[in-house]
Order: sequence, then structure tokens, then C-alpha cells
Amino acid sequence: MTEFSILDRDAQAKDTVAISPYYIDFNIDRIMQEINAYWKDDVSALYKYFPLTEEGQEYRKAVYSDVCKEGMFELLMEFREAMKQRKKIIENKKLTRSELQQKVMTLSEIKGYVIAVEKLSHALADMKPESEGMKEFIQLLNTCINDAGFQELSAKSKVIREALDAIPVKLVYKDNFVNVFFEEVEGSYDAFLKEFISEDRDNQKLLNFFDRKNPFGDSIEISLLENEIMNLVCDKYPQVFGELNKFVKSNAGYAEEFILQFAEEIVFYLSFYTYEKEMKNHGLYFTSAKKSESKRLVAEDLYDLALACQMYRKGEMPVPNDTRLEENENFFVLTGPNQGGKTTFARSLGQLIFFSKLGLPVPARRAEVPFYSRILTHFSVEESVETGKGKLAEELSRLAPMMEDREQKNDFVVINELFTTAANYDACIMGKRVLDHFVGQNCHGIYVTHLQDLSKEDPGIVSLRAMMNEEHKQNFKIVRSNDPALESSILLVEKHRLHYEQVKLRLKGEEV
Repeated sequence: MTEFSILDRDAQAKDTVAISPYYIDFNIDRIMQEINAYWKDDVSALYKYFPLTEEGQEYRKAVYSDVCKEGMFELLMEFREAMKQRKKIIENKKLTRSELQQKVMTLSEIKGYVIAVEKLSHALADMKPESEGMKEFIQLLNTCINDAGFQELSAKSKVIREALDAIPVKLVYKDNFVNVFFEEVEGSYDAFLKEFISEDRDNQKLLNFFDRKNPFGDSIEISLLENEIMNLVCDKYPQVFGELNKFVKSNAGYAEEFILQFAEEIVFYLSFYTYEKEMKNHGLYFTSAKKSESKRLVAEDLYDLALACQMYRKGEMPVPNDTRLEENENFFVLTGPNQGGKTTFARSLGQLIFFSKLGLPVPARRAEVPFYSRILTHFSVEESVETGKGKLAEELSRLAPMMEDREQKNDFVVINELFTTAANYDACIMGKRVLDHFVGQNCHGIYVTHLQDLSKEDPGIVSLRAMMNEEHKQNFKIVRSNDPALESSILLVEKHRLHYEQVKLRLKGEEV
């Protein structure tokens, strides 16, 4: 059996559909709801595992680039629809009670498969794709259609279908009898049906009984009359139906597994292309993340895609941010006022890594992303009612497995508001140990915190601040800054009306 996957370079695609914490923490579930809505089907399972290697990641990027070429998307969509129709026939076969009808439907199933594969093979040759994945698929496809077995399958399915369509049948309803005629009638059964339902014929009684379907088509249910007609036709043309029986039995395993797998997996690219196109129509932008050779992480105009999906409906856009980690830097420590966009920025950074690892475009204007082995997250949670643990205990129990993993290296870690219930002194000590651990494991990441001291002393730590505008209001811009955290204090003064003149008025008992 030929092994091939358009999703994985080593053809070892794995359906790991368990939801990781980051799937919820980064609001990927919300983005998937949007993708599913535009695709009109649930494709979430295809987005829940990453290529195992950096080469696999680049493999997907190249395939997606081919899918975006003019005419390629439409071609693959047409093939996908043909494969969906094939699956529909297979499901319908389980519902029909007529054994003969099942065989006729199998013929339609095989014929549709053959036509779709031949058409795809010929059309792809003109597209001249550049990705390793599409080139290999075309080579396998050409080998398949040039095989003697496939050519015989194609020729035989057409001959039998034409023989069935050419059987002449005519019904005449007279004196409460239905007469069936064969040789003396010209034309096909479908042609007769058109003539039969014309307004100038008095066949209403028969019309009420007979559903006017071709019993040699793909109908799930056929009437008793049609079933009797099929039996008469079979007796009249034993050679045609003998060939049909032999053909169906000898071609039970007609479909190539790599083609069926391609039809299922190509949806990964087609669904995101559909989503990306819709989002661009609403003013959003994407870019293919450039492979980082030096461990630099760079993003320009990065934004939270899940938030953008909500805001564009109101005619708004999220505030984008630029960010970078140089080769000798490991971790961001992000501080700043509450509601200043810190968690949103952390999520956007997580989405950048997530979609880059999937080999898909990322929500930014330009991006350069290293290969990370895994994504790890720890977002703040409330106290657990079920376990009875306090918030700090709950956080530590979730943090422990992340730090006890001895095989951990080259991961991207997102930590959001850890140790908020501990005293500042204790929180700083614990936070410093957490940072030292992940930096020592050569991980990259971001730590969102209210603790100002965590960004000091270590040259591998980059201090980021959520800024405010000239009116001391949050503007959701995130910048590099080693300055003291004056913004938070100013915001609190504004919020609680603690300016000098305001305090004087209060002391006098006057309204502020």
C-alpha cells in the first residue's frame, strides 16, 4: 500500500484530537468556530496536531502556497466535492433495500471516483506546483491512472453504465394494466419519462403510483412498480446485469488509499484558505511566517485573531503590536496596568506560534518564527470547587508537570498572571524560579505579571510594558521598556481621583 500524506512529510499523520490547554487559553476554539462556519463543516480535528519536525512544518507551508495559486483552490474544491458525492452514495447504499439497486449505486460510485481522479491528474499537470507534497502526489497520481488495472476500471465502468442507460423501456397503462415494452421502443428510459409526464397523456393513475425515477440511477428507495420493472429488465438483458455483478464483485477494493486520504487531508488547507479569504475581505491580514535560522522571533503588526473575529463585525479592529526576541534573548516579562491588553498580547503571541507550527499563515504583516517543539501554557484560574484547593495550590499543581518534564527543551511557554494571591515577596521568589527553569531549558516564552522585579538582572529577559496614551488611558500598545512602572500608578490615581487638588477638596468635605 502506498503511504502518502499531504499533511506530513513522513506520511505519519496522527489524529491527536485531545484538546491541549493552549487550545482554550489562546481562544483557538473560537477561531475554529469561525473556520467551521465558513467551511460549513467541522474540521477541528485536522487543526489539533502539529508536524513533528521543522521540515514537516515547512512542508505544509509550501503546500499551502501551492493551494493559494490561481486556479488551484477551485480545482481542489471540485475534486473534494466529487469525493463527497462518492461518500454520499456509499452512505445511501446502506439505506436502500434493493440488492440490485446497491450494485447500480456501486457502479455510480466507481465511475464518479474514476472521473474525479482522471480529471484531477490532468489538471494538476498544468498547474505546475512547487511544493514537495504536491509534486509527490502528482507523481503517485500519474502512476495510478497509467496502471493497467485503473485503465480497465475506467473503461469497464463507462461501458456498463452506457449499456444500462441504453436499455429501452416503455410503460403503457391501459385497463388497469401496465405493459412493459423493450425492443420495439427507441430511446432510453430517462427519455421515456420525459415523454410520459407530458400534459397530453392520460396517465394520472399511474403517476400517482409511480414516482417517475430511473430505477437504474442512484435513488435510495424505489417503488414496488420500479422493482418489478428492474426484475423484468434483468431477465430481458442477462448479459448486461451479469457484467454488472461481475464488475462489482471484482472491484470491491478499487479505491487507492492515498487518494482517499488526500481527499480528507486537503480540507485542512482548503478550509483555512476559505477562512483567510473571508477575513481579508473584512480588512484583516495574514502572512506566511519566515523560517528563523538564528532563533530570532519577530512579528510586525501582530494581532489577536480571535478578538479580531469579534471586532470586525462592529466595524472595529484590534490594536496591533510589533515584537521581537533576539538570538540571545529567551523570555518576555510583560507588566502594566490592568485592562491594558497584556493578556490579549500574550494570546496573539500564542496564536502566532500555534499557526506557525501548523504551517499556516499567521495574523501579522511580517513574521519570523523559530521551530518550537511544543507549546506550554499556564493561565490563571479561579479556586477549584471540586478539589477544594485554593487558587495558589491549584496553580502550583498545574505548574508542576510543566517543570518536572526532564525532556523539556525548545518549547514556547506562555504564563499569564501567576501567583497573584501570594505576597509580593513570595510571588517574586517563585516567579524567578519559574523563569530560571524555563530559560535554563532553552525555552522561549512570555510571562504576564504584576511583579515589576521579574524583568531585572537577567540579560535573557526582555521587559515589555503595556502603555497608556497622553491622557493616561490604556492604548493597548506593548513596547520594550526598562523604566519604572509609572503608568500603573498614574492610572490608579486617575481611577480613584487622588490628584493633589482632588484630595484637598475631599479633606474639606467638598464634592470631587
